[in-house]
Amino acid sequence: MSRRLEGADKIVYLAAAMAAAGVVFIADLWLPVHSAIAALYMIVVVIIAGGGLQKLVVPAGAACLILTVIAYFISPVTAANPHAAPDLIISDLVIACVTALAFRLSLQTAPLIAAEREAHEARRISEERYSAIFHQSPVSIWESDWTRVFAHMRATGITSESLRASTDAISVLRNLGSTHIANKATARLFGTDSPDAMAGKTFVAHYMPSTEAALAEIFATFLEGGQMREVETQFRTAKGKVIDVLWRATLLQGQSEWSRVLITAIDVTDHNQARAKLEQAAADLAHAARVSTLGQLSASIAHEVSQPLAAIKTYGESAKRWLAAPTPDLTEVGLCLDGVVANSTRASEILARVRSLARKDTPEPEPFDLAGLIAESVRMLQREANAHATHIRELVEPGLPVAFANRVQIQQVVVNLVLNAIQAMDKIDGRPREVVISLSMAPNQMVNIEVRDNGTGIALENPNEIFQPFHTTKANGMGMGLAICRSIVEAHGGAIRAENNIGMGAAVCFTVPTEVRIADTTQRHPLGDVGRAKDPMASSTIAAGELSRKLGDSPQGFTTPTKH
Repeated sequence: MSRRLEGADKIVYLAAAMAAAGVVFIADLWLPVHSAIAALYMIVVVIIAGGGLQKLVVPAGAACLILTVIAYFISPVTAANPHAAPDLIISDLVIACVTALAFRLSLQTAPLIAAEREAHEARRISEERYSAIFHQSPVSIWESDWTRVFAHMRATGITSESLRASTDAISVLRNLGSTHIANKATARLFGTDSPDAMAGKTFVAHYMPSTEAALAEIFATFLEGGQMREVETQFRTAKGKVIDVLWRATLLQGQSEWSRVLITAIDVTDHNQARAKLEQAAADLAHAARVSTLGQLSASIAHEVSQPLAAIKTYGESAKRWLAAPTPDLTEVGLCLDGVVANSTRASEILARVRSLARKDTPEPEPFDLAGLIAESVRMLQREANAHATHIRELVEPGLPVAFANRVQIQQVVVNLVLNAIQAMDKIDGRPREVVISLSMAPNQMVNIEVRDNGTGIALENPNEIFQPFHTTKANGMGMGLAICRSIVEAHGGAIRAENNIGMGAAVCFTVPTEVRIADTTQRHPLGDVGRAKDPMASSTIAAGELSRKLGDSPQGFTTPTKH
């Protein structure tokens, strides 16, 4: 387009020069004026030079000289003009001088004009490229003017702190911006007719409650001197559909404060839905793994439940004998009834633990005694250990703080690791089979749990590959148990690793956060931080503070439990 206009301009200048030459020629031919009228041909040369037609300056000057000579010989007034010959000479000298001067100036200005033309062409190409990228981009982009937003905040004393503390001011501020330009992807995202329909308007009609909180965070960031803020929020389309959007606002250089704000929006609805489905599938798989583990431990669970039931029967029969005596001994009957109640409670607790492992509840963190959880898990696994001629030993460092995590999930990890350790020693002979479970303090207010065996070790160059999905050494294994363990540990902010022992066997250890560390994390990440990346344990962290306040101080150490 620009090149066509430039060519048209040159044609106009050339036509004007030819017209001027025709007028001067006719005047020189017919007007009985005793003067060097032909000198006016210099206008033609000036027009040619001024139109950027440098190559035509000399030819134009030559043509004017020729026209002057022709007019001199064919003009009917030449004979009557005694000054015709001097006028011809003067006119030709003027034309030649002007032509030479114009030609020289054109040589001097040609590079400048060429540079200007190149700059103009480069600017045109850049603008066309920007326009093509802007309008054809699959990402929603629009540019807004927030000048009035900034002016209102300055006039009313609104600060970043007040914006984050309350969104009351947003009800006014959100209406003060306007859209300069929007691309086609923006119209598709919001379901509007065309991007032109958005010019001069706001997007308030598409806001959700979370949008206002996100907008307040963007305003607050800009007030603090930040140039860019990205948040995840929601919008409502013209058809009423709620979409999840990754919203980014960037301040550009403008004529006034906040006059140019470039905004991009990426629809992450499908991504979030897929992530939710994946998390649900992982939860379902973890639940299936727990149920499978319960199946393996069914004999141990039955054995553990049978003990309090047998004791209840014994106490009941004893109470009947004492009552049937010639002189009933009510003291002994009372002791027997106490035994019945105690063992009933014990059986109920065992069944509650089994139900907690089997039920499909949303995992919630809680403070609990890790040493007690290990001892409980060992009791569950004792019959399995006896069947494999394996001894389980517990080593607990004194003074450990209370753990804070989902108790059922951590127990699932412990049971899975101990079962693997027991089964890893099936083929060894000539040495005792022993599993050692150690509890110790780890850096960063974490507790380390290690399960060590003296089996054949891990036959991999990198032992940590056992945590990859579908990796298994069991004939009937699915290869998901250890992968699930890793997911559970990492979701709690811990880490898990495996290594071969220097001598025989292998060890798997993982870390669990303590109540102190979770409380510190809660203080570092206030709840009002809009747009912060979602942590898998974020909801757990929130619950941690409330729960710890309700429970009060917990014991900070435990004695070494009974060894099995």
